Amino acid sequence: MKTEIIQHIRENGNPVATLLARKDDIGVYIGYSKCNTNYDTFNKKKGIMIARGRAKPNISERPIPFVVEENLPYFIDRCERYFKLEI
Repeated sequence: MKTEIIQHIRENGNPVATLLARKDDIGVYIGYSKCNTNYDTFNKKKGIMIARGRAKPNISERPIPFVVEENLPYFIDRCERYFKLEI
């Protein structure tokens, strides 16, 4: 079993954000990255690196962008089924 799940979020058909879940001995951590498409183009590798850096416990306690927050419940459900843990 892999220890990471990655999901790219699309807006109007273009990728704009990345959600990443990482599992270790302690638990499952979720991180995200969001590209400001007004100034930058989305880069998957950079998005994954940023999401890995933000993968920490209690993601819901930190302010997150709306597009990420909108997709978070579905991603958490996917992670719970995959890792067979409750997040």
